Amino acid sequence: MTGLQNSRNPARADFDWRMFAQAIRTACAADGRSQWALAEEIGITESDLSRVRGGAMVSVGKAIALAKWLRMPIDNWYLAPLPEPRSKPTKSGSCTTPNVKHCSCASRAEGAPAGRRTGAGVRSDARPAAGREAAE
Repeated sequence: MTGLQNSRNPARADFDWRMFAQAIRTACAADGRSQWALAEEIGITESDLSRVRGGAMVSVGKAIALAKWLRMPIDNWYLAPLPEPRSKPTKSGSCTTPNVKHCSCASRAEGAPAGRRTGAGVRSDARPAAGREAAE
């Protein structure tokens, strides 16, 4: 069975509402009764029958009721997922270079004393000269 899938990805299973609608229209025309009488027999509303005949989607329960009325398995309109083409795995363009740039601190290279920096940019071992002499 051929038909256009409703989903954007043909690699996923779907239901062929166009072919389903065609089967319903053909059966309704062959039956000859009014749409209201057919809807009553099938167990759906007249509005639902009209929508299905136009190719619109309905609930699973209503689609099953219609398929039983047609005396056809619902699988007749099942669209199996298409196999995805096999391709070689490709490397992603992202993460080819590190996001963090490591650099040597210029202040250490210039001979500045090493010390841990605090939130305000002040080294934790930095004390006033007078305080340093008093501590020693």
